Amino acid sequence: YCAGCGGWHAAEEGDLWAESSLLGLKVTYLARMDGHIYDVTEWAGCQRVAISPDSHRVPYHLSFGARTAAPAGRQRSSPSTSRASSSSPRSAASGSTHQGTPVTATPG
Repeated sequence: YCAGCGGWHAAEEGDLWAESSLLGLKVTYLARMDGHIYDVTEWAGCQRVAISPDSHRVPYHLSFGARTAAPAGRQRSSPSTSRASSSSPRSAASGSTHQGTPVTATPG
């Protein structure tokens, strides 16, 4: 949900964003990977990712080939041609795969 527009935006592959609930007391981090939306709140906490929830900007973009975190800085309305990489929740230090919990986005 975008608080700036008062509506929903489609997520693109690799997008990482935060949504709030319970009047802003609970923040959930979500990522679109392999065409699915995953709850990556636990991973984001371990990575110390700090994203303002319900923002118009997509502050991070996941690049599955890199392991360094950097802000993407692109707007939802106009995708950037230059996207920075971020540490992937699918890449653990041991090389094992971690995808988080699939979720279904519902307006509300």
